[in-house]
Amino acid sequence: RQLELPADLSIVGFDDSPSAQVVWPQLTTVHQPVAEMGSAAIEMLIDLLGEGDKGSSRMLGFELAIRESSGPVVR
Repeated sequence: RQLELPADLSIVGFDDSPSAQVVWPQLTTVHQPVAEMGSAAIEMLIDLLGEGDKGSSRMLGFELAIRESSGPVVR
């Protein structure tokens, strides 16, 4: 018997690349705020070079882009 998505198996990816929406079934993925990540990295680098602060970190949000490749748990 062949597995069927998402009835038998859910698949979830990471990075939400454009191809996630054009494959079949469309892939559920974690979408990261890439522009915010770049800005935060530059700000942290500037802080590091200017003040020598080596202990800084940032927490950025993410979104789960739910598409056709995942479904509820069926027992």
